[in-house]
Amino acid sequence: SFLILFICSIFDIYKKQVPLYLIAISALFSLAYSTISVLSGSESIFGIIISLFPGFLLTAISLVSMKAVGLGDGLVLLAAGPVFGFENSISGMMLAFFLSAIVSIFLLLLKKADRKTGIPFIPFLACAMGVISLVQL
Repeated sequence: SFLILFICSIFDIYKKQVPLYLIAISALFSLAYSTISVLSGSESIFGIIISLFPGFLLTAISLVSMKAVGLGDGLVLLAAGPVFGFENSISGMMLAFFLSAIVSIFLLLLKKADRKTGIPFIPFLACAMGVISLVQL
């Protein structure tokens, strides 16, 4: 999942979009992980379903905000949710929002960007998920 997040980050930085096939690969990986987790008894079906909520929330924000937040950002989080779990996905999303806000303020102060400048969100999401995962070790 981190590898896919990293690759999606590169696409988001340079192309400002994420290929659908990367999201599909991530979703297939999550489906396989979820199936194994449920069959082994380490995760419940309810836990898997609830882990999709942060991705659905970010996707809904994208649709409601006229894509001020990219649709790919929500889909990437939706696909990765079952692997990271509900709590980590929510924590990662909040930390990613915080990190992107800090960088945005810094860019505004340096006059490198204005209010309309879009910044890629998936790199912040990848960083945040990495931090959240390391903190749990």
